[in-house]
Amino acid sequence: MAIGDLRKKLATNQSPQQPQLSWFREMARTLEYIHNQRLLVADIASRNFLFDSDLMIKFCKFSESSLLPLDANMDTVDDDGHMTRIDLEFLGAGI
Repeated sequence: MAIGDLRKKLATNQSPQQPQLSWFREMARTLEYIHNQRLLVADIASRNFLFDSDLMIKFCKFSESSLLPLDANMDTVDDDGHMTRIDLEFLGAGI
């Protein structure tokens, strides 16, 4: 990606608050979409969010993810200790 990852962007560039809020909202919406596809991400960290040339933020690195059955209840699923709430906690804490 042209701009790099979120960790580097936040460390090297003091972006105005408004774009940052938009990025975080988009990250939450995208995680909701990913969960609706029955996928647990498992490796949510600022280094795993990339910016394209238009400063649109994208998830990357799904190598530790779990694809669950289509009938899985994402509110209660537990895949060897990994759950949707843990993805949400990592999203909040890892940024």
